[in-house]
Amino acid sequence: MVLFMQRYISFFFVLLIGCSACSKAPEQVPQSSAQSTPVEHNDGTMNIVLTPEQVRVAGIVLGLGEERSMSGNITAHGMLDVPPQNIISISPHVGGFIQSITVLEGQFVRKGDVIAVLEHQDYIALQEEYIATKSKVDFLETEYKRQEILQKDNINATKTYQQVMAEYYALRGRVAGLEQRLRMLGMRPADVLKSLVSSTYTLTAPMDGYVTKVLTHRGKFNAPQDIICEIVNTDHLHAELMVFEKDVVRLRPHQQVHVRLSNVVEEQSAEIYLIGREVTQDRMVRVHVHLRGESKNLMPYTALTAVIETDAQRLWTVPTQAIVSSNGKEYIALARAPHHTDSLRVEFNIVQVERGISTGGFTAVTLPGGIALPDSIRLAKIAIQGAYALVSHAHNSGATHDH
Repeated sequence: MVLFMQRYISFFFVLLIGCSACSKAPEQVPQSSAQSTPVEHNDGTMNIVLTPEQVRVAGIVLGLGEERSMSGNITAHGMLDVPPQNIISISPHVGGFIQSITVLEGQFVRKGDVIAVLEHQDYIALQEEYIATKSKVDFLETEYKRQEILQKDNINATKTYQQVMAEYYALRGRVAGLEQRLRMLGMRPADVLKSLVSSTYTLTAPMDGYVTKVLTHRGKFNAPQDIICEIVNTDHLHAELMVFEKDVVRLRPHQQVHVRLSNVVEEQSAEIYLIGREVTQDRMVRVHVHLRGESKNLMPYTALTAVIETDAQRLWTVPTQAIVSSNGKEYIALARAPHHTDSLRVEFNIVQVERGISTGGFTAVTLPGGIALPDSIRLAKIAIQGAYALVSHAHNSGATHDH
């Protein structure tokens, strides 16, 4: 369809030239001044030369670009995420067989709620070792104090006293370690000393949150490195956005963000908290956004679209309709003064540009690569109507040039 339109426009230009030439006497319009075939100059620019009559008949209207205050928004995509400290993978401190599992995926649990009950004979051995070591250290404490008194009176040998002291403190350290291991299993050392020995231990939730994964079942042996389940606390969800590298320079902390989730009708208000310092292979940068009025009903990893309000800046703009897209590139048509004096010629220079922010019918433009427009382009008149016909004719004739 585009190729058909380009051929149609080129045919229109040929017909236009013929009609305008027939409407004037030969002495009024010299043949050399009615040239519409694009011309490539030594400086690499590509021009189309028309008569004022051809410009009028083609409906080409000229205007000027201008510097305007632009505050266009940036659209980005991402997902809801959870801070690392709000995600917990629960594993047994000591391996054991699952006697019972009391949670399901999606279930809300509070800190201290039972997650699973594990069983193993090693639990019994641990408690027996604690009872024996605790009894021995109590006996050795009495002996240590007795040897300390004898040492003060110079009755016993110093070597004997030092041996008892070393053994006593070593056993105290062993008892302290065993007590910590019992507490990790949810057992109270005081209860174990009362011979309340158990072959099971209970695994409880370390924080409030939702169970997102259950990776075990009854009768399965779980080693200490095996994950039984995962719990996610959704009190502090945030949005992780991926923003194009070229747009990051327009971002600042605390800028307003409007977030739309794929499964929530209401728009969420947010603000930029952190801007990443690493560019991905796709030339994207991660932006961390905090939500206002967080809701526990929001689900982690939900896809979202965000609109970021950027600060206003002074940019050189042209009317949006003056920009023509052709073969994946953008062009504007400048009206140039001819290289030699001839009042019956209008010379159009086709220039490749890059689009920037668009608002209010105007679009910021630069040269490819983000290079600012030189004064020679800023001060020139621009085809704000009829530009499509000029660019298509030049392109179809193989005359457009990338600046």
